[in-house]
Amino acid sequence: MKIRIGGVPEHFNYPWQLLTESTQLKKEGVEIEWTDYPGGTGAMCSSLEDDELDMAVVLTEGIVKSILQGNPSKILSFYVYSPLIWGIHVSQRSKIRKLEELDRPKYAISSYGSGSHLMAMIDAKIREKAIHESQFVQVFDLDGARRALKNGKADVFFWEKYTTSPFVESFEFARIAERPSPWPCFVIAVAPSFLKANQSKIGILLKALQKQCDDIKNSSESYQEISQVYDLPYSMTMDWLNGTRWRISQKNLDQVLHTVQLALLKFGMTKAKLPTDHFIATP
Repeated sequence: MKIRIGGVPEHFNYPWQLLTESTQLKKEGVEIEWTDYPGGTGAMCSSLEDDELDMAVVLTEGIVKSILQGNPSKILSFYVYSPLIWGIHVSQRSKIRKLEELDRPKYAISSYGSGSHLMAMIDAKIREKAIHESQFVQVFDLDGARRALKNGKADVFFWEKYTTSPFVESFEFARIAERPSPWPCFVIAVAPSFLKANQSKIGILLKALQKQCDDIKNSSESYQEISQVYDLPYSMTMDWLNGTRWRISQKNLDQVLHTVQLALLKFGMTKAKLPTDHFIATP
């Protein structure tokens, strides 16, 4: 059975890349068809709804918002239990070099309701700064943000710090601060019709995924491999891998969903809160 899975083309999904080559999975009747989604969680949520994907690795806050808006998909489990470390970036040509110097900036965001959108609002709230919808510029993906900062259409951009490191190292971006997400960053979402018909195969896949994640954490060779594949300096790869906790489990998922929903309500991104079992995939 072939499972269509999507995710961002970033180092977090290295375990999936190795699983696509797994002969053991194929022996057990499971084959992964992986698709990169540079546009991120919003694009994957749409693909789950449109039956273009069976499963997706998505930002926690993004899939929660999508489900609140009517997406019938469900959350299978956590994927990365540690928070996402969002780098706060400006153009290297910008005069801004400190977080406190941001005064009514234009924020580049991948899409409305995305992680880059929500984290900008969370940061402004923490710093007790007013923020208005007119300050957001939709750029769709990382390349769009690079163009927006370069041509002055946006002033600041929130994105995962290690993904943007090559652009910081090349002096295209300046990273002025970091902000961790207030919850575990990635979950695995599934289209409900696929879940209902393929419980046993999904169980085989998730078990293999957890083992692959554990093997990466326990292998000294992983640092060099990830560094080469994702064009990350070796020292940054070590920092990232040492700080990353993969957890293929639903444990504490209901508590996290409660926290995320409260944040979405607080920032006006949704008008209602639903029981947590509305979001969670059950056998």
